Amino acid sequence: MMPKMNTLPAFNAITLVDNGIVLDSLAEAMSDLHSGSTVARFNEIEKVIKQLEVYPYRFLIIDLRVSGPGIKQFIAFCKRKYRDLLIIIMGSAEDIALMRDFFNIGIHAYVSPDITAYEFKVTLAKTFSGEKYVGTSISGKLASHFLTSHHYN
Repeated sequence: MMPKMNTLPAFNAITLVDNGIVLDSLAEAMSDLHSGSTVARFNEIEKVIKQLEVYPYRFLIIDLRVSGPGIKQFIAFCKRKYRDLLIIIMGSAEDIALMRDFFNIGIHAYVSPDITAYEFKVTLAKTFSGEKYVGTSISGKLASHFLTSHHYN
C-alpha cells in the first residue's frame, strides 16, 4: 500500500544523470513531497561511489543514457554494499529488453527520462513503500510490444 504523501520523510537522492530538465523535475517532485529533501547530482560512476561512502542516501537515480558500460555491475555493487538504497532507472523504450535484468539485479523502479514531476512523486512514494514500479509510458510500450509480438499469438 502506498503511503500518504504527507507522511513521507525527507528524501535524499544521489543521481547519475546528465540532463538538467530531468534533475529539475526530480528536485521539484522531492521538494513537493518534503521540503527538506536533497538531490546530489553526478555524472560519473566513480564520483557516485565516493559520495555513497560519505553519506547514506536513500535513493539512487540512474539515467541509462549517461551510465556507460559496467552499469549492471555498478547496480549489483550498490545492492550488495548499500542494501537499503532504493534504485530508480531512467531508460528509453530501446532499453526495455534490459529491464528484466535490472529488476533481477535489484532496482526498484524503471521510468522514462520524460517523466513528469507528478509521476516522479508516485515513483518515489511507491518505491519508498517497497513496491516495484514501471513508469506509465514504459508500461504502455511494453504492453504494445507484448500484444504485437509473436509471443502473444
